[in-house]
Amino acid sequence: MARLTAYDLEVAGEHLSVRGDRSVFWPRVRTLVVADLHVGKTESLRGDGVAVPDGSMFDDLVRLSAAIEDTGANRVIVIGDFVHDARGLTPVVRAFVARWRRTVPCRLDLVIGNHDRRVPTLPDEWEIVCHDPALVESPLAFSHDDPVRGRYTLLGHVHPSIRLSGGGDGVRVPCFHVGERAMTLPAFSTLTAGAPVAPARGELAVAVVQGFVIPIVA
Repeated sequence: MARLTAYDLEVAGEHLSVRGDRSVFWPRVRTLVVADLHVGKTESLRGDGVAVPDGSMFDDLVRLSAAIEDTGANRVIVIGDFVHDARGLTPVVRAFVARWRRTVPCRLDLVIGNHDRRVPTLPDEWEIVCHDPALVESPLAFSHDDPVRGRYTLLGHVHPSIRLSGGGDGVRVPCFHVGERAMTLPAFSTLTAGAPVAPARGELAVAVVQGFVIPIVA
């Protein structure tokens, strides 16, 4: 079986590409969509005494830059939780994201998520355009946790995952959960755990494994 780095599908009459880097590309408007980066989570966890290694934020933003370059996107929509909380926005984190932002010459839209609400204001130098509670671009909508009535909605928040089994063994991996009226994206942050989902009959899960995708029809 050929290994896929992306899986193409159609929702609300629009072609979307679900990618192995945990993003969705909307080619007609050259827009890349991701959810739940949780920038500053490492710093916040360390403040609680949790020993976590360096590098996850760096790796996530490098992966996002690579996705932008690979798709030729001129805009990125983050469906909530760009940041983790105010404690995580240390001077080092603020400066690092500002430097990264200068290397990404595209518009960055953020649909406000529950973790973003823990930060009074995002740094101006990050040049982020915020939307609350949703962003609607016909025929699609983008919301962190609540579908937009009458629109096919791309969602975040849940961090869906699915179990892959074989040979008596199994592993849980991030996935896209594609339903009739909404699609939930996995967390783009590799430091963020996933919640198990059970697609209903006729729904689709697209598992993400080491940069590849595996479509699974329920």
